[in-house]
Amino acid sequence: EPDARSEWRKMTLNADDIKIKINRTNVRDFRLDRLCDLAAPGDTTAADRDAATRRLPASYLFYFDQTHLTLNGRLRAIEIAEELVDLLLQQGDRAMLVSSAREVRVFQPLTDDRDALRAALHQLERDKLQWDTYAEREEFRVGEVIDALNDQTDFRRAVGVARTHLKEEQWRAERAFRRLELTLGQLVDLEPPKALIVFSDTLRSNAGDHYMSFFGRTLMEASGLAGLGEQGPMMGLSFDRVVNEAAAQSIRLYGVQAEGLVGYFDMTPSSNAMAKTRTVPSSSRERVGGAQKMMRDMAGETGGHAFLNGVPAAKIAERMIQDSACVFLASFDPVGFREDMPLRAKVETTRKDLQLRVRGRLVIQSESARATSRLLRAFGSPDTIEDPFEVTTHVIPTGYEDGVYSVLLQFSMPGVPLHGTTWDMGLSVVAGEKVHEESSGRLSLSGPGVPIVFEREVRLKPCLLY
Repeated sequence: EPDARSEWRKMTLNADDIKIKINRTNVRDFRLDRLCDLAAPGDTTAADRDAATRRLPASYLFYFDQTHLTLNGRLRAIEIAEELVDLLLQQGDRAMLVSSAREVRVFQPLTDDRDALRAALHQLERDKLQWDTYAEREEFRVGEVIDALNDQTDFRRAVGVARTHLKEEQWRAERAFRRLELTLGQLVDLEPPKALIVFSDTLRSNAGDHYMSFFGRTLMEASGLAGLGEQGPMMGLSFDRVVNEAAAQSIRLYGVQAEGLVGYFDMTPSSNAMAKTRTVPSSSRERVGGAQKMMRDMAGETGGHAFLNGVPAAKIAERMIQDSACVFLASFDPVGFREDMPLRAKVETTRKDLQLRVRGRLVIQSESARATSRLLRAFGSPDTIEDPFEVTTHVIPTGYEDGVYSVLLQFSMPGVPLHGTTWDMGLSVVAGEKVHEESSGRLSLSGPGVPIVFEREVRLKPCLLY
């Protein structure tokens, strides 16, 4: 089987086959691990080899940016997500659903239950609080700028209208990036492969710049408004925080332009207005290009992919499964490299039969940054975190004599992540607003992770047990 042997040889990549450079430093001492099993070619069938080389169980997070979804994009995003649930989730895979509208809400915590995920998507579709018309009304806002340009000989009013819309879009984009950064914490404690799928139509890292494209540079400088869009770089910083957090947590970001391939009517000012502004704007090209560029940049820097112009769910799932089918993990000592700062990663191979695909940047996260990520997760969605102090109680009958039961009362807690603790514990049996039995005690623990169990044997009348 020459083809099988060729594929098998590609999967036997070792450390001698690649070169790694972080920023300008060559990394010579590193370990290369393959994150899947490997079957050697021989008498086994193709199905046996596929099963042996299957990727590790993956974790997926479906994220709906409602503010930047058009109405058609929102409906299509839910349809695509429902198809992806069936296509992506194989044995051991899990997924969760998060939606960002007036607030960020977890509609379904991490689960491998496809029915639960589909039910959560149907709930999301019916929830009126998850509708947002901001993206849908973008053309109306562009139209207001054009009307002001056409009606005024003094363009200051038109600039004021454009500035108002620019500021609002920047504020909404800043909020969207912060929420996306916060949501990445949902995957912080999970092992790779893990991916976050962003459904959006109009989110841009250069938010609002398209409004200023109606005004030529000469006019802006003459009006003293040349620095109007100077907050644009701040959007770049917000975008970078998302990418850096994803890189630190080994999360691939996938962008889905949910509205698909649509036709835009390119609104332009009158010829008189364009002559006075000395520019010929193309609003639709600016808007669509900005949104698509953001998705490509986000995906490219984290090893993901951008699905634009109506890519069907089957193609999305195929690409995502390929990306995590059988990846190689290079590990090295991070001493000497900056922490919590983006590092440019460059990986090359000395073999001609291989084509590598790597993440664009690397972030070595400090201990304090990891703690911050966990705290942000707890703050953003506490209901998705297992309670380490959850108490379990038991009532165990142990005997019966003279019309009275002897009963073992017990409560327990799993090992808690605290050091050197002392616990005061108590048990009470209450019936009919009367305390029938009480017991208490004290227990000291020297280290974390030790289960706590407290029990006492008491005697109770039968009516108190039913």
